[in-house]
Amino acid sequence: MGINQRLYMIMQTPLLVSRSNISLDPIAGLLKRCLKFKALRGGRQVHAWLVTRGTDSRILSLNSKLVGMYASCGDLKSATLVFKRIRNPNVFALNWMVLASAFEGYYKEAIWFFCSMKDSVFIYNKYTFSVVLKAFVGLLDLNKGKEVHCMVKQLGFESDVCVANALVDMYSKCGCIGYARRVFDRMVKRDIVSWTSMISGYCNVKKIEEALALFERMRLEGLEPNDFTWNVLISGYARRGDSDGAFSLLSKMTREGLVPDLVTWNAMIAGFVQGERAGDAFKLFQDIRYLAEKIIDDVTRGDLKKPGSFAMLSAIYATIGEGKEARYNTKEIVEERKAQKEPAFSQVEEKDKLVGVEIEKENNEVGINASIFSSAI
Repeated sequence: MGINQRLYMIMQTPLLVSRSNISLDPIAGLLKRCLKFKALRGGRQVHAWLVTRGTDSRILSLNSKLVGMYASCGDLKSATLVFKRIRNPNVFALNWMVLASAFEGYYKEAIWFFCSMKDSVFIYNKYTFSVVLKAFVGLLDLNKGKEVHCMVKQLGFESDVCVANALVDMYSKCGCIGYARRVFDRMVKRDIVSWTSMISGYCNVKKIEEALALFERMRLEGLEPNDFTWNVLISGYARRGDSDGAFSLLSKMTREGLVPDLVTWNAMIAGFVQGERAGDAFKLFQDIRYLAEKIIDDVTRGDLKKPGSFAMLSAIYATIGEGKEARYNTKEIVEERKAQKEPAFSQVEEKDKLVGVEIEKENNEVGINASIFSSAI
């Protein structure tokens, strides 16, 4: 049942004389769905319905979910108004206010919400610290970040992967690569974010050899880099002015089945600009189409019997602005190679709402929806 249907059913509920008789479960569930799918309009309707029904505005569970709903939808003003009415905010509402403020660039406000709860330290959890550390990164306030690090140690959250990742990221972006590496080395468990944050830190201070060594060590430990990891390393080489190294990584990335998208090209261009190589940046900007076509040629000469190859091909066409040609060109290649596409799954989104999943299956032809790739890029 969709959000609109649930909303309609709840709103048809007659006004009850006793507030205590109102079941809050379906309302709380609906607010949770509005939060998940960023359905601001539906969330506002639920809020209005609660007000008109005279539901007690002091109910903590509902107010906390209202804060989360407004915050996740980017309506920081409404989230703040609801938050201020909560006499004793819980960790859910606090985390959303810190997160929403930091996400909107209001770093001082994010820290204020965090500091206003210092007298109630027991309500902090690992997510609170992960979020507030990002605010200190935005302000480049290393001293405050170190204070929070002390709190993290005292409360025993340093061993948590999310918190440790936030610490590595904070120290790296504040230029304290030594502190970042110490936190990284103490981590018992690391994920792709841990490795990428540390690699990014080395790239930011132009220690490319250390970044590459860490990149190779990550792979030796059985963790494969994602698109973002590749982009960070490519940008690092470009920033140092090593165009050959950047293009070599780009070719290696492509051979391993990852699609260089607009983020990749932008990473290289930004790297050249930051490395004061504006000429190389402008030349790359002019050559993007040629380079994309060269990658297409390399892919078509490879093994196209794997479904992933078709997805890569369509994504590259979409990246250079030829999404309409993707279907026809890949179909022509399929007919030439006598290849067959296997069933594929794709999410279907409409105005920031996940409305379903499509299953594509066509006999002896490629049915890739290029718009899905272009919207993702």
